[in-house]
Amino acid sequence: VEVGDLINYQIEIHNASVVPLFETVIVDTLPASFSYVADTARIRRGGKTEIINPQISGNVLRFSLGEVASGERFTITY
Repeated sequence: VEVGDLINYQIEIHNASVVPLFETVIVDTLPASFSYVADTARIRRGGKTEIINPQISGNVLRFSLGEVASGERFTITY
């Protein structure tokens, strides 16, 4: 990897509890020398892939997911 190269991230989420989670937010902190490329985040959930836009504060990304059902699994890539 060289300066300026794009690196793909994938976050896997699994609610292993027996109850749903409400107002769920995934927080990811990028390394200091990295930056998020706008409009690249996608969420694959329930067999569909959709755009998801994080709230960005410096190198911290916050993905608001709402409710996550018991046993639900999905991925966020960017």
